[in-house]
Amino acid sequence: MYRKTLVVILSLLLVISGFAIAGMARESYLPKDELVVPIGLEDQDWGFGELTPGTPGGQITYAATSLPKTFNSMVASETSSSDVTDNLMAGLTDISPSTGRLVPALAKSWDISDDKKTYTFHLREGQKFSDGEPLTADDVVFSFKQLAFNKKVEADMRDLLTIDGELPEVEKVDKYTVKFTTPAVFGPFIRTVGGVMIYPKHKLEGISAEEFNSAWGQDVAKENPESIVGAGPFRLKEFVPEQKVVLERNPYYYMRGPNGVQLPYLEEYVVLKVEDTDAQALKFQTHETDVYAPAASKIPFLLKNEEEEGWNVMVLKGPRGAPAGTDFLTFNWDTKREALAEVFQKKNFRRAVSHAIDRESIIENVFNGLAVTQDSPMSKLSPYYNEEAGEAFPEEYNLDKARSMLDELGLEDSNGDGVRELPNGDKLSFTILTNKGNQQRVDIGNIIASDLKDIGMDVKFNPIEFNSLVQQLLGGEYESVIIGLIGDPIEPNSGNNVWTSKGSLHMWHLDASENPVEWEKRVDELFNEGLKQIGVDNRRPYYDEWQMIAAEEVPLIYTADQVFLYAAEDFVRNTERFSPLGSFLGHAEFVWVED
Repeated sequence: MYRKTLVVILSLLLVISGFAIAGMARESYLPKDELVVPIGLEDQDWGFGELTPGTPGGQITYAATSLPKTFNSMVASETSSSDVTDNLMAGLTDISPSTGRLVPALAKSWDISDDKKTYTFHLREGQKFSDGEPLTADDVVFSFKQLAFNKKVEADMRDLLTIDGELPEVEKVDKYTVKFTTPAVFGPFIRTVGGVMIYPKHKLEGISAEEFNSAWGQDVAKENPESIVGAGPFRLKEFVPEQKVVLERNPYYYMRGPNGVQLPYLEEYVVLKVEDTDAQALKFQTHETDVYAPAASKIPFLLKNEEEEGWNVMVLKGPRGAPAGTDFLTFNWDTKREALAEVFQKKNFRRAVSHAIDRESIIENVFNGLAVTQDSPMSKLSPYYNEEAGEAFPEEYNLDKARSMLDELGLEDSNGDGVRELPNGDKLSFTILTNKGNQQRVDIGNIIASDLKDIGMDVKFNPIEFNSLVQQLLGGEYESVIIGLIGDPIEPNSGNNVWTSKGSLHMWHLDASENPVEWEKRVDELFNEGLKQIGVDNRRPYYDEWQMIAAEEVPLIYTADQVFLYAAEDFVRNTERFSPLGSFLGHAEFVWVED
């Protein structure tokens, strides 16, 4: 389900596909306090009434342009890793991929004190990790105290669980009970705490923070996959670098369907490495893969051949199909070219750039009309989306306005060579990066580079491999980038690690932790105070103001993103609730294949 996406991470945009294999005898070990998922039953939280209880067995394969950099969920900052690790691990609570609502996970229930500062979680008795060892309160306390709350551990979730500059206290009550005490009222605590995956103390006890940050890397996954242990629906079976990842069902998983079958239904799923999104498309079209998140340009072919090829093509254009993540252009305020950095820091430079981007051209030429413009860090799927802030975002395509704003900043073409100069006399030139495996981003980058040249900028566009892009981005070794973010589209605190000045993905101003500008200080305050409120109506004013600041200051210049598009082989069952909230990866334990 959601798991790691409770925290915002860098989005690669992947595609999926596969084939069925016959069912086989299965080992199953359910805990005493098993979770029976209401598949095929009406339930407001899960929203699985349209699904069908399945039969065990089968395999699904999907294609990805990048494989995991790490198999350590807590330190993963990119979807190439988390799309795999999310199905290896589990947290105390989770989010239904159908409704976005809170549901139980490793904790079967919880209690909240009258002062709303103490949360007591009751674990499932008898549940185990994927290696068959018991999962108890000791593992939960270890995962928080020694790992997630250790400031030397590279854990994004720590940002999301900090309030008033402090972290919650966590203690073991008994073997199956854990208590958290927050320093202040923490409105979304139960939802947020589920984003910390529970790690096996028996495998990692005594490990240093530095060792943990590099633990469960590619070498370990290749040579000793069984040493990577979690409590999610799958466990790692095989990793072949630059070729594939194979996940097999976890026989100790704590869920079953109403027909008595332990989840996941699938025996395994495979991630194949391919060169680019065109190769992903070909894999699906030749029935080498089962499920696929197509680019909009591929939809006409898929729809035309849907019946003949035995595909199920999903196009959601309405509110349910609104993008869950964001795609944008941003500039590095801390680039080593000081004169360029000073320009990037000017609000009206960024607003001028936004007015120079032809988003309608992007929608028609890149997305075949199957996209919408983006104007806010909050998805329109969320009750926290601020329509007024969306209207304030500088979305209008107006080259004359963009040129005038640059002139007012003193960025003029004094020698008539077609390129404006910086205040120090250097040319206004910079390089935009993006990930080369994503053809849509490459096409968007070409349009933006052309648009910016039209207003006097010397722009070089350089698509590079995704994991290299992430390394440069997080290291501040870039000038400009087109990238995307994906997280919990419902909960605004999911963006804490991006928007607060100390956030690990505060990519436009990585030095803000030491020297935030005034509006960044205000956003810090808004996120902190917003956490202290309970209920959407009480929290909304804080996140409304944040979105207005984002629209005014435009540190992230939003472009456009496609509506929800997906395709699957007809024999793949339980795809009815696929949406931006969750497609195959979000529903992996509930999907089954028909013989």
